[in-house]
Order: sequence, then C-alpha cells, then structure tokens
Amino acid sequence: MNQGDDFFQTYPFHLHDFTSHEHPGYRLGSLQDGGAQIHDVRCLRVTPDCNPCRACKDVFTRVHPVYSRYHQSSAGEGIPIGTLNHQQLVNRYKQARRTLAKEDLKVYTLLIVSDCCLQSLTQALTLKRKYETATRRLAIYNEFRDLIAENQIPGLHRLVSASRKEGLGMEAVCKRIREALAGEYHPKNFSQYEWNFAILMDELGGKGAAHALHHSPYALPARSSIIPVRKTYPPFGK
Repeated sequence: MNQGDDFFQTYPFHLHDFTSHEHPGYRLGSLQDGGAQIHDVRCLRVTPDCNPCRACKDVFTRVHPVYSRYHQSSAGEGIPIGTLNHQQLVNRYKQARRTLAKEDLKVYTLLIVSDCCLQSLTQALTLKRKYETATRRLAIYNEFRDLIAENQIPGLHRLVSASRKEGLGMEAVCKRIREALAGEYHPKNFSQYEWNFAILMDELGGKGAAHALHHSPYALPARSSIIPVRKTYPPFGK
C-alpha cells in the first residue's frame, strides 16, 4: 500500500489499535518509505511463487473504503474527532482557528459597536440632563420675572440684597419672595435713607403714615421700631 509521501500523515493507524471499534479487515505489514505492506487478516503468507495468497488477492476491496474515508476528506467531515488521522487533525485544527478568528472578529466588532452605542447613550443622557437643568433654571427665572412684575413684594430691593450677601441661588430667592408675599419673611436691612424717610413721615403724617408705609411695597420700619431710633435724632425745627 503506497500513497506517496503523505501516507504517514493521512493513514488512520488507530484502526489497528486493539481498542478500536472499527476493524478494516487487514493488517499492516512492514512499513516502507511512503507506504506499508498489507495482509488480509486471513493471510496465508507468501506463496512459493511470491504471489499474494488467495485471501490477500481481494484485500484492496477492504482498503478502498478506508482510503476514500480518510484520504479524500481533508478535514474529516462527518468523522468523529477521536478517529481522525494526523493530517485531518491538523486540518481540523486550522479550520477551527479560522472559525475562531472569524468569531473573534465578530466579537471585536460587536464590542466596538457596543462601545459606540454606550458612548452615544452616555452623550444622550448627558444632553438630557443638561436640557432638564436648563429647562428647570429657565422656569425659575421666569417665576422670578413674574413675581417682581407684580410690584407687590415688600422691601424687594432689601430682600434681593440680603439674598445676594447670603449667596442664595435663584430658586432660594424665589422661595424667599413667596414667603415675603405671604407675610412670613420681613427684610430688616434698612438703609440710613430709609430710616430717615420713615422718621420724617412719622413726624409729618403721624402713626397713620408710618403704618401705611410699613405695609406698602416699600416695607419701611414699623412705628414701634421708629420710636426708639427717633430719640437719637435732634428735634425737628431746631
């Protein structure tokens, strides 16, 4: 049996192992360069005239199925991996490497796509948060505009000045304005001009004028606060 230099790579030697479930019906004889002698399992050995015995004359009918199965199938398609010959194992390994390389490329591509999608999603979420923040701030500024447009906030200039010194944000300022409108907050940081004007109105108009100015949008000091401060002033007309 001689099939060229690839005999030792393509021949399924495992078929002749005593543990094999497949029996080709012949035995391997002496190995030669590029091939081996074969004998039928019922071989009567060489006849006196050096021709094959009767059993070995038909041995090639048993060799042909083995040749077709293991020589023509390069990667051993349809053959259990445990019964592949050397060359088929090598080809199956190369085939597996090519398949794995393709799968790795698919996974790598999927990872790149996933990363791009994740970046796009992150950017979308960031833009969404920025939009929501801008929308909320705009609503607060619109509320501030609407509140001061009513021109009924007691001591608005003092309220804004105090809020600025305290470092309050626009939302906190709007809350303080609502408290001032509800009579729950009264800005007391009166300027010297406001004290002078309140004392003058009290002198000229009496407690009625002082009361009216205290409850006006100017929210000047109440008369109970004016009286002790007035004592520090010199008498009018002198």
